[in-house]
Amino acid sequence: MPYAIKTVPPYLAWPGITAGLAIAIYAAISEASRPPLVSGCLYLLASVAVAAGLAYQLTRPAKVAVEADPLNGTVDFRCEQTQIPTVVPQEGGYNVIPTFFNGENVQMAIARMGFQQAPGTAITYPDGLAPWAVLCRLTNYGEKPLYGLKIPVELSVHERIQDPNNPQNPTARTAGPAIWSGKSSVYIDKLDTGADRTYSFFIQGLNKFVGILFSDEFTARPFTGEQKRRIKFVKTNTSRDRSVMIAPANPEPAPASAGASDTKQ
Repeated sequence: MPYAIKTVPPYLAWPGITAGLAIAIYAAISEASRPPLVSGCLYLLASVAVAAGLAYQLTRPAKVAVEADPLNGTVDFRCEQTQIPTVVPQEGGYNVIPTFFNGENVQMAIARMGFQQAPGTAITYPDGLAPWAVLCRLTNYGEKPLYGLKIPVELSVHERIQDPNNPQNPTARTAGPAIWSGKSSVYIDKLDTGADRTYSFFIQGLNKFVGILFSDEFTARPFTGEQKRRIKFVKTNTSRDRSVMIAPANPEPAPASAGASDTKQ
């Protein structure tokens, strides 16, 4: 949705109206010297021209001028590979999106981890859960907090295949051809302003390789209750900043002679 719309009245359909009036005037002036049938045809032609001009004037859409939203370019968004926390951070917890493909779609809900535990408390993960993840950060450099953020996401799910770059390890896996693609969204309640109020979340794979491409824009409200607006991230954010491939956390069963492991992507 654009930030503001100014409706500009459409140009009058002067050509048709002017031509119709001119024909009518000419027919009236020369009516005495012309046969009634010719005068009738001229009046009919004038009526059609005027009616067509008025109809076009009334039915054509108004021109619209769209103003750029001043919130565009005020939010920075980028992702990077990292490791998942092993202890509760000092800020008291973290957000994580566990990507799980259930055969029909990929779950993308944000879960809050460690917020009920004291900072420094060790976090225990299920056996086989990979230690790496993707960390995404949003920083609002604008003057107002944003509410009800919705970031569209394009997803692709890939099967594990033998890693051609690591033939010495028969259990090494990488992302193969896509077996599913779809769309989803990430929802964030509030994004405060300031470089020290960054909102961050981890993305962690579970059972498949998942390719994620975040949109270059999102929707949000600068005030609670206000209508949502479409806002673009800063121009320096490239698709590389917003595109990640999540490796699956749970390794496949290994042959009896080797230990199972997935290569970090």
